[in-house]
Amino acid sequence: MKSPTDDNNRLAFQADIEGERVDAFLVRMLKSESSKTLSRSKIQKLITDGYALVDGIPCKKNHILTPGEQVEITIPADKPVIIEGEQIDFDILHEDDDLIIVSKPAGVITHPTELMPSGTLVNGLIGRGIQLAPAGGKYRPGVVHRLDKETSGILAFAKTDKAYYRMVEIFKERQIEKYYRAVVIGNMRDMKGSFDLNIGRHPKNRVKMAAMKEGGKEAITDYKVLERYFGFDSLELQIHTGRTHQIRVHLAHSGRSVLNDHVYGTRKLTDHIRWLGMKGLPADRIGKLMKNVKAIVSEYQGMFLHAENLIFRHPVSYLEMNITAPLPECYSRLLEILRDLAREDME
Repeated sequence: MKSPTDDNNRLAFQADIEGERVDAFLVRMLKSESSKTLSRSKIQKLITDGYALVDGIPCKKNHILTPGEQVEITIPADKPVIIEGEQIDFDILHEDDDLIIVSKPAGVITHPTELMPSGTLVNGLIGRGIQLAPAGGKYRPGVVHRLDKETSGILAFAKTDKAYYRMVEIFKERQIEKYYRAVVIGNMRDMKGSFDLNIGRHPKNRVKMAAMKEGGKEAITDYKVLERYFGFDSLELQIHTGRTHQIRVHLAHSGRSVLNDHVYGTRKLTDHIRWLGMKGLPADRIGKLMKNVKAIVSEYQGMFLHAENLIFRHPVSYLEMNITAPLPECYSRLLEILRDLAREDME
């Protein structure tokens, strides 16, 4: 139970369960008896840094408690966060009093973090004098959804708290249509189809996600092949849920992968081109792929996955919004090269 002598930064509790780890105990106590809810990883860091005591002595995060032991934790005051404005190159697709919708370049992170406070799209927005909704949080003002660093395309930010909370609800309730474009290594088995596979944390690699037969969260992706080339497909994808790495995980599960995806890639580009040669692609075509496609892929700052289109009702005016982010120049050049090679096949 909580000590009656606590102040705003130091909290004291008495262990009440035999055999409980001190970090798990503090998570439970802070959640049930205090307004200061902290994640287990944050509490573990505080313990490691010496902010937690058991009977007045610094402890380890895996210390096993005995009922009656006194546990104290000091929670340092949050340092004020000032996000510096920067010059970041991006296009604004729509702006009004409540929203700003932009096209994020591949290679740029959506928002800053404690470990990476600069070089993000939010820094760029602030650098242009745009005020974002404080409700998003100290590192994520106005951020209602995100894209992976390596993904390009459309992102909406809230400029007012009213718009922020309504946009969060729109995404949560799936009152929005989200379309992507991708170039994949390999040809899809069907010209259109759906993935309905739950996604959860990878059981062995905690930085990755995985398709799961049991557990995880619902994830649904529709796809159709827009153009088919020898060994590559250009896809349009609609995601009906917003799971982490959803498109990349679903494609990888099917044996395909987004071109230049170094995390979920099922085959390296060079190996794939050599494999095409074994499947009958003429040597001159192999040479062009090796030279031209590899040059563009090496030049590009991300993978060939692009958030192209959002359709939703404006959070304040309720007018229908249908916003499209044009393909990046490198992406368009890649498609032209693949089309040229496909045309040669037909001649």
